Amino acid sequence: VYAKLYPNPASNRVYVQLSNPTDELYYISVKNLQGKTVMMLPKPQLSQGIDISGLASGIYVIEMTDQASKARRVLKFVKE
Repeated sequence: VYAKLYPNPASNRVYVQLSNPTDELYYISVKNLQGKTVMMLPKPQLSQGIDISGLASGIYVIEMTDQASKARRVLKFVKE
């Protein structure tokens, strides 16, 4: 799964842009740097973005799982 997150840093929503528009994500989890899962998003609606307004400021890791291959991709973002 090749993807990018924007905007980064972000304050309210972060968006995932997949490099291949036909790819689908099975699952997204958001974790803090201590490894605690703070959000779990099965079958995410990427066009709406991910609402991060309730998260504390800091650095987070998004783990994305591809629908077809179950391959995983990890990206970091900063919550302002």
